[in-house]
Amino acid sequence: MRERRHAGATAFTLAELMIAITAAAVLMLAGFALWTFSYRQMAVARARSTASQTAFAVLQRIEQEVMRAETVDVPDPDHANSDSIQLQVPVDGGSVRRSFRLSDDELIIDLKDEGDVIVAFDDIASLGFEVLDAPQNTQVRISCRVEVRGEGVDMQTVARKRN
Repeated sequence: MRERRHAGATAFTLAELMIAITAAAVLMLAGFALWTFSYRQMAVARARSTASQTAFAVLQRIEQEVMRAETVDVPDPDHANSDSIQLQVPVDGGSVRRSFRLSDDELIIDLKDEGDVIVAFDDIASLGFEVLDAPQNTQVRISCRVEVRGEGVDMQTVARKRN
């Protein structure tokens, strides 16, 4: 039979200590599991956000060039075997050729007449161009898929040539 504690006793019994330690361990494990789950969800959200921002920036960059273009060629004649676009863009009273294509998951901007090549973005899984109103070539559907740490985002837009 269990003895009762006397008034004024300050010590805990072994059973009370084991129950308290077990309860504390369960609470700590639950807290750690919650933190781990939250951390993973934040990492996924951060990857999706980065992918969305990259896809939006790629589409916006190409769309701005298409709107300024005098001529649009899909695919780029110099890279006919890949999804690419070549634009003739007015600059300072003349015009220059610029092309956009995907190479090794990176957006390559080829400033052909200016003699420069820019690697603008990475983690791009696919990039596609489709002329919607051939032979006028004034509307181009641009689609982009970006994958960051296993999280992918698909975006597309339709760019209209204004010149």
